[in-house]
Amino acid sequence: MSSRLFLFITVSLWLSYGNIQSHAVEAIITNSEGRSFQGQVQLMPDQTLELSIEADAGSVAYTFTKDTIAGIEMLDAEDLEDGLEAYENHQYEVAATYLELIHRNRSPLHRVYPKTSLIEPSLVLAETYLNLKRFADAAGIAGNLLATDFDEPRIHRSANEVLLKAFFGLKRWDESELLAKRWCKVNDPSGESALGWWILSQVHLERKELTKALWISLQPITFSSQYPKAYLQECYHVAIAAWIDESPEEALRLYREYQSRGYDWPDDQMNDLYARLVSLSLEAEKSAPIEDANPLTIEEGAPEKDLNLPLETVRKLTIQQESEPTP
Repeated sequence: MSSRLFLFITVSLWLSYGNIQSHAVEAIITNSEGRSFQGQVQLMPDQTLELSIEADAGSVAYTFTKDTIAGIEMLDAEDLEDGLEAYENHQYEVAATYLELIHRNRSPLHRVYPKTSLIEPSLVLAETYLNLKRFADAAGIAGNLLATDFDEPRIHRSANEVLLKAFFGLKRWDESELLAKRWCKVNDPSGESALGWWILSQVHLERKELTKALWISLQPITFSSQYPKAYLQECYHVAIAAWIDESPEEALRLYREYQSRGYDWPDDQMNDLYARLVSLSLEAEKSAPIEDANPLTIEEGAPEKDLNLPLETVRKLTIQQESEPTP
């Protein structure tokens, strides 16, 4: 089975997970004529919204189609505020408790009212799941969002990044590689994030494909002039791990540059690689004084967008002067 077909089947399964059954929730709908109605809103099988208002003699129901809705206001502001505050404070279990209900209430309405104002809690919940390592749940939300056409392309971009990180967290290397390559094709290595390059290089590192892992991870490092740059620290980890056996001196040089950028090695990654770097640093201090590492610079030309930038080219870009020919 091809990776593309497997990816399609897997996402389809998680899309089924994301299709939450609609139930009535309290909201205010403003129609195209400017009139507002408050009541219990529910998505109907014919893809219309039905709003029920309690009356003395029973209830009154109004039906709204997609083209007659000017706005929807969900009456969950207090719970949303609590959920977002918990997320900002890294209280992810608490955040999930609030945001899961909000996502469940809002997601059926996306089909009829695919507006950004309704979507944000779902994206935050997906990131909450990633932080909780509930990767299948995060993928389910991403699939739900990717199945809907939204008014802003940013929603699908964010959902695709959630899906990429979810597959990576699940150690689905083939799917991670496919999605990471797609990410890299539409993002520049000098941009604000190195997410795709980190995941793609990490996948190759997991497969022991060290040469590929090295030149992919070095691209955003080479072309990074923006501070801060998301996931650049992780690219350094991959590059150092891929280089330390072949060329400990270059791995140590990268580590010193890593430190000069203000990065501290994460506490949860105090592993054998870090121990080797500490040992190399101590040996280097005994033999020669430590020189400050200068940020990498590119003398001429624009950053190359070719994902398969040759290792020799990257080395020439990343090393100011080479004392001997590149092997």
